[in-house]
Amino acid sequence: MHDDLLNSLCVKTSGTVIARSPIDGAEIGHVSYDDAASIETKIAASVVAFREWRNVPAPRRGELVRLFGEELRAHKDALGKLVTLEAGKILQEGLGEVQENDRHLRFRSRSFAPALRPHHRERTPWPSHDGDMAPRVRSR
Repeated sequence: MHDDLLNSLCVKTSGTVIARSPIDGAEIGHVSYDDAASIETKIAASVVAFREWRNVPAPRRGELVRLFGEELRAHKDALGKLVTLEAGKILQEGLGEVQENDRHLRFRSRSFAPALRPHHRERTPWPSHDGDMAPRVRSR
């Protein structure tokens, strides 16, 4: 199904790629390419997973997002070092990236709270095509 797309994009489907540090070009690992059949399998699995995920109640999804943030905090030092290695940043920047992602996850996990109230409506300024910012009702 996606073979034509993969071929048109000249996507490699065999062999390995060497991951190098942007700091000094040193080899830090290898990543194997997937073949077309493996990519098709993963795409199909992601479609099934999405269909299941969208049926999970919003409060439960928010709780899972919050728990993921806790995992980031628990492994902040190791993840900060990984960002440093992969992105060529100093350690403080790597730690800051992890902290920023944690902050974002905490914010997003709270955004699921309105779903706890049945028949909740959110009035959000939503720009129309003419630039008007009049509030429009959006169901959750």
